Amino acid sequence: VMAVLLLWQHGALVPRSPNDRLIQREAQAMTREYQGALRVITASAPDQRLESADLRELDRSAAQIRNALLRDPNARFLLGRLQHTYAMRLALTQRAVMS
Repeated sequence: VMAVLLLWQHGALVPRSPNDRLIQREAQAMTREYQGALRVITASAPDQRLESADLRELDRSAAQIRNALLRDPNARFLLGRLQHTYAMRLALTQRAVMS
């Protein structure tokens, strides 16, 4: 009973729909695109230190949203939040590179 409870709590026993997998694939694709864009932006300023509390907070937020999507893969609104967080992170990084 304890094993079943743990599996259920971690989502292993929750049936996944094709829509769940679609949202997960969208989130994964969005993350890959974001990481590629971030590499391009930071490559233009290799000697510049691009760290700040704001950037770290956005990174933490993105990680929390991705984790929330793993727990609730049908929460499409989280996909929008992830996109917004990535856009803010890219904009702040670009601003830091240009300053």
